[in-house]
Amino acid sequence: MHLNGIAAATTALSFVITTSAQLITKCNPLTVTCPPNPGLSQSYYEIDFTKVNVQPSDWKLADYTNVTYNTHGNTGAEFSFLKQNDAPTMGSQFYFLFGRAEFVVQAAPGSGIVSSMILYSDDLDEIDWEFRGSYDTIVQTNWFGRGIYGDYSHWTAPTVSTAFTTFHTYTLDWSPTELVWSIDGVAVRTLKASDCRGGPGSAQQYPTAPMKVSLGLWDAGDPDHYNSWGGGKTPIPPPAGGYSMYVKSVKIWNTFPAQHYTYTDKTGNWGSIKATNDTLPRSATQIASTGVVSSVPLSQIYNPSTLPSPIPSSSARNLGYLAAADLVLLVLYHDVDRSRRQDFYNDSTLYFLEYGRVSNLAAYQGYLYSRVLCYTSHIFLWFFQYERYVSDELTGTNEG
Repeated sequence: MHLNGIAAATTALSFVITTSAQLITKCNPLTVTCPPNPGLSQSYYEIDFTKVNVQPSDWKLADYTNVTYNTHGNTGAEFSFLKQNDAPTMGSQFYFLFGRAEFVVQAAPGSGIVSSMILYSDDLDEIDWEFRGSYDTIVQTNWFGRGIYGDYSHWTAPTVSTAFTTFHTYTLDWSPTELVWSIDGVAVRTLKASDCRGGPGSAQQYPTAPMKVSLGLWDAGDPDHYNSWGGGKTPIPPPAGGYSMYVKSVKIWNTFPAQHYTYTDKTGNWGSIKATNDTLPRSATQIASTGVVSSVPLSQIYNPSTLPSPIPSSSARNLGYLAAADLVLLVLYHDVDRSRRQDFYNDSTLYFLEYGRVSNLAAYQGYLYSRVLCYTSHIFLWFFQYERYVSDELTGTNEG
């Protein structure tokens, strides 16, 4: 993230930006004891800005900034640069810990204008999508850990088609072991946690702390505070109508839902962070599924193969419908065929486990289609079995 001279516009988001382009947190848990972070208490969150006309309560505007909604049709939240020093920015009121963040965005054009979608933590972890208004076919990915910026060599610049005139879906899949940037469902960069050490014996730099979301636009090409990284100087005043970034929606899948995240030491390691609901400290991996209180460090009980894939909540509901259908067929098979009855019983219990086994949405859909075919065959079999059962009852040949 290369930010410059907009501290006044961002203090409301719990950080300020200096001319050295580094995030500064109000309370860094690596150095002092800080209050808990307010957490996202559900595993899935979605906001559709195309249906919003007032400022959402779970998002906070930075000081001295303004965001409008749907002033140019069904375009969602509008972040506009209309005059010198404008830097419209807003951030989520909540943090989340691992999962997926998905943004549907049309970036702003304009020499020196920077559009951004950023995840950031109190201990200065950071994950970025950034667009420079002089480059319509390039988006920049970046990351930092623990406030260690080094030589700013963490960035890549994947291509994107017409970023300033087309809405695209930009996704971050973030787990304790890897971070994947994707555009319209296609991965454009993968970062392994194991590759994020600064050198032999150095501290781990991979981002692992609870993150907030920041959406915004700023001017790197301001003639009074020029930063060549932005792609050129910005005309002041800007043209009529200025330059605008549009955000239609934000979706978040939260691996460890909680009302609060608390740093228990000064390492910033995710395994030392406690996720709590109300007054009950809980292991983050237990909150969504079992609610069982656990004092085992997260790093000891985390198993990537058992975590659910970030597929839509509608898919999870479909799995529930499949389980219910199995149970209905189980009733229909009562006293008809014991072996088939046992098969259906096994299926109905496995559906509640299958959600965590499907590796991605495409695999889930294939699995769903196969189950539909399976059900069709089961229904035909049931009609034949039931007809035989009734016939046996009437003739007295059914032995029960």
